[in-house]
Amino acid sequence: MLPKDSKVVYEWRIYKIYQRNQQMYDGSSAVFERIWRTSSVEIVSTKWDKIYLAYQEQPHKKAPFYSFFWWQMDEWETPLQSAKRELLEESGLKSDDMLFYKEFMMHWYEATSSIFIARDVYKFSEQDLDPWEKIQIIEKTFDEVIDLMLYNNFRTTRDFLIDVMRMKIDWKLDEFKNLLFSK
Repeated sequence: MLPKDSKVVYEWRIYKIYQRNQQMYDGSSAVFERIWRTSSVEIVSTKWDKIYLAYQEQPHKKAPFYSFFWWQMDEWETPLQSAKRELLEESGLKSDDMLFYKEFMMHWYEATSSIFIARDVYKFSEQDLDPWEKIQIIEKTFDEVIDLMLYNNFRTTRDFLIDVMRMKIDWKLDEFKNLLFSK
């Protein structure tokens, strides 16, 4: 959370840089900075025993990568509204059973990433991609997705990845799997 006395010193698209004077323990003061960026959502989409992933290419990335459907929130949206919109835009899929999973603080920015589970997804429309997106929808099993997340070119929120790694170490992946596929 940004202190109230922080001031915007630079603003560009989805970023703002804030500065504030911080009193030090020895009585001196120093300027501290914090980057704010638009928060984002990430959607784990399931149907039957499959998870839908984005296999995507972007002009500024060196290689194609796997991910869940994700992007930044618009200012006027709630996380749930943003998750529904992003799922529809990037995949053409909808769900009548959207479940909030967790919210993670992004470490390098003053922002959050909200993770949603979209169960029992269905095709609603064609994809509505941004000019820089080339997304192919891929179906994978739960075990295949866990392997992709842990051992391959998979992009996700760092803390969500750590959460999955902890579940694997603690033998709790079955609980997560049940959450993804049951109502």
